[in-house]
Amino acid sequence: LWHHASACALASEWIARKVRFPQHGETVFIGALVHDIGKLFLLRVLDDMSREPQYAAVVSQALVRELLDSAHTAIGARLLASWHLPEVYQVIARDHHVEEPDPANVPLQIVRLANHACNKVGMGLRLQPDLVLGALREAGTLGLSEIAIAELEILLEDAMAQSMAASFAIG
Repeated sequence: LWHHASACALASEWIARKVRFPQHGETVFIGALVHDIGKLFLLRVLDDMSREPQYAAVVSQALVRELLDSAHTAIGARLLASWHLPEVYQVIARDHHVEEPDPANVPLQIVRLANHACNKVGMGLRLQPDLVLGALREAGTLGLSEIAIAELEILLEDAMAQSMAASFAIG
């Protein structure tokens, strides 16, 4: 989750600069870092439950996957609200997977595109190598060219390679 969140933050800030919204750079960086906070919270709760004998058999891979997919956005938004973080971050956490996102919400559009890009290059829980980023609504809304999208993918692939190299150096 940390590799995904940090890659999304890097990509989001890059997209903000590329599409000439540098004023959103800090907002999208932080928004991308916390967009999946609900997953981290749920994993922590499920891990604690799995240590309890009466729940250990109930916490399966299928349950974990189902809860992460269905509940992490609402849980994340509520968690950020309980921390009194600005609404922009709550909306990003809540709406980064909705089918019809607000096209006028530039930070949300940027984080959604960065999230998709990370999944495309393998920096996420869900690998989507066949995803065509240029065909996504967010790319069109933001006016990101095919060349810029290719640059974004290269940026993320380089970040992933550096992350892997650092992991091996530490391990």
